Amino acid sequence: ETKRRASLAGLSLEGKAFLVSVIRIDKINEESYGLDSNQSLQLFAIANITEEINATFSLESFIFMHGADVIMLDLCQEGSGETLLKLAASKAEEIRRSVEQYISCTVTIGIGSPIYLISEIKAAYDSAIRALDYQLILGNNRIIQIEDIEKTDSQLEPIVFDELKQRAFISCLKVGSQQELAGMIQDIF
Repeated sequence: ETKRRASLAGLSLEGKAFLVSVIRIDKINEESYGLDSNQSLQLFAIANITEEINATFSLESFIFMHGADVIMLDLCQEGSGETLLKLAASKAEEIRRSVEQYISCTVTIGIGSPIYLISEIKAAYDSAIRALDYQLILGNNRIIQIEDIEKTDSQLEPIVFDELKQRAFISCLKVGSQQELAGMIQDIF
């Protein structure tokens, strides 16, 4: 289905490995419900810088804006997911430096886990977003690879909450007692 939709859009998604990276501007005003005009211009400029830097790499990539993020889908025709991760990390670092130099803002880039079937693209995107979740701990203006932080899915299946459980867990972390938190963790495992 994914390949059919891509071909309708004129995109060729043929490759041995795929990788999603999410580029996010640091310190967006979260009180506004949308991007203001300055942030929209910054996002557009980041997408342009990403396109220019991408042209210097040997990876086939699709770059587009989604909400307040720039998404980069890399395809590798030859080689493995490891090769793809190394090239994507190198490209991401160059993007991060260029954005800081030319736009005078900083970005954090989350790099997801490599996938080998295009039908798993949602999981790849989700892993890049999970990498960005570690921004609170690791700080801004960084490249965060989910593979460096979390064990691969072959080693450990990540915990995925539905929205209601996630809110309850976050609420318990913020204002709950130790006993409530211990009980919630006991229920999860």
